[in-house]
Amino acid sequence: NAQPQDGEKWFPLEAEWFDQLLAFANDKPDADGNPTARPGPIDNSKLADGTIGIALKRGLAEGKDFTWVPERVWTKVSSWYGGGPAFPRRAFIPEGDFQAAISMYPQPCKVCKCNVKGNPDEKTTIQLMERRKTFAQISQQLHTASGVTA
Repeated sequence: NAQPQDGEKWFPLEAEWFDQLLAFANDKPDADGNPTARPGPIDNSKLADGTIGIALKRGLAEGKDFTWVPERVWTKVSSWYGGGPAFPRRAFIPEGDFQAAISMYPQPCKVCKCNVKGNPDEKTTIQLMERRKTFAQISQQLHTASGVTA
């Protein structure tokens, strides 16, 4: 099992789907002794908060509801099976700790560009802001994401 490193992207995979993938990959027979069927598209809909497309539902438990996989695994599996949705999260090292953790519930922020009169344009995006970031880091993230130079 890979351990998250500071700054890496990780993705949750819904537990039932992930278990079916493992059974298929390990050629494990089903309860009736038949070969396990190839999983269908990834279905992470049970993990979704339902109000904001990139937010995870509160109260999810790793190992029970989902399994974290590193970006390289998510990229391969999603290219093979399709589906989603994707919930990318960054690993970070909590203050006073040495082992990285995954930021499960970053703050979703609606971002839009404004015209010269200060009125918002039609297009709004949602950026996930890590709660431990400084204002300068958030500003840099927003500038990078929107293509606006400071």
